[in-house]
Amino acid sequence: MEIENIKLPDLGEGVTEGEIIKIKVSPGDTVSMDQVLLEVMTDKASMEIPSSINGKVTEVKVKEGDMVAVGQVVLTMETKETRKDTIKQEEMNSSKKQKKMEQELPKTSNTITQKDYDLAVPATRKLAEEFGVSLKDIPKRNNKVTREDLIRHVKSSSKSHFQPLTPLKVEGEEIKRETLTGIKRIMFETMTLSKATIPHFTITETANVKHLVNVRTKLKEQLKSQNIKLTYLPFFIKAILSGFKEFPIFNSSYDEQNKEVVYKKSAHIGFAVDTNQGLIVPVIKEAEKKSVLDLTKEIQNLGEQARKGTVQRENLTGGSITLTNIGSLAGLSGTPIINPPEVAILGIYRMYQQIVKTDSSGFEENPFINFSITCDHRLIDGATAARFLKNFISRVEEPSLLILD
Repeated sequence: MEIENIKLPDLGEGVTEGEIIKIKVSPGDTVSMDQVLLEVMTDKASMEIPSSINGKVTEVKVKEGDMVAVGQVVLTMETKETRKDTIKQEEMNSSKKQKKMEQELPKTSNTITQKDYDLAVPATRKLAEEFGVSLKDIPKRNNKVTREDLIRHVKSSSKSHFQPLTPLKVEGEEIKRETLTGIKRIMFETMTLSKATIPHFTITETANVKHLVNVRTKLKEQLKSQNIKLTYLPFFIKAILSGFKEFPIFNSSYDEQNKEVVYKKSAHIGFAVDTNQGLIVPVIKEAEKKSVLDLTKEIQNLGEQARKGTVQRENLTGGSITLTNIGSLAGLSGTPIINPPEVAILGIYRMYQQIVKTDSSGFEENPFINFSITCDHRLIDGATAARFLKNFISRVEEPSLLILD
């Protein structure tokens, strides 16, 4: 019998750590090849980790909620198999990974060195770069900077209201406490960083969507037989894409390190999906190349994947702007928080009826929707935001133009 260390395997290109969200085995369990041992979450995408050998679990070295690095031992197993060949292969893979890291090191940058690369995993380095934080300035444990270390540093160095709080004391009955894990933890950290570092401002406007409702009603009936559910969202995406042409700053991000605005070639549109695990934002890649029908199908597919927790990691990153449909539940207005490194977020609110005067001097009841645009004031001023929103509203009110795009 041999005792084997089971390590967290490679999780995909650029991913070197994940959060343990579910442990599916216990000490004493007999495990067969390809049986699922753990569920791990990276950047809101969850994946199952199968066993690479047959054996019996002797010790589980992690617990749910732990952040674990690729290559870290997660459990040990007793097995009859000999694994010398596997150990040799792991050593070869480690050597290849180191060489690849050296090749990927920027040759022309004076701000990133090999030492910087060794301080943190790629995801943490990227987040530090987005917020203009030097890894050298962050207190380290074992000469490494974790995502949590970065967040604490940003909070403590911010000149905002983040101050140490007195521990909550409750007289009498004990209060229930919940540890934030998975998507809830990621959302908490991302939104905290966003509000701590980005100066937000919001503009709200209303749109008469009478024509849009009529167009959608007609198309909805035609698509019903194909089991395609047409919502208003693809029309709103089309209207956003029209605005990108005139206002490219909304399809950009800011390179904190080089102090440059990065304008994007393609438009990748994120849309918020309410799930049992929390809010997830799938991203439609190269949305400018897609028709209303194409967008409808992709929204439906990505939305279902998000609710099932099966959406791929590449469909959760790289967004140009996020659309959040708060009105599907309730609300006439709001102030959504920007999803960094994006520079704006569009809020969509509930439809309501309002009496309007007609050309024949009569009156009729029309449907209206309020929209808001929340922007990064470092890059977008109020006048530009107002013009962008006005452009968006004009397209929404004349949906026939969107169908032709």
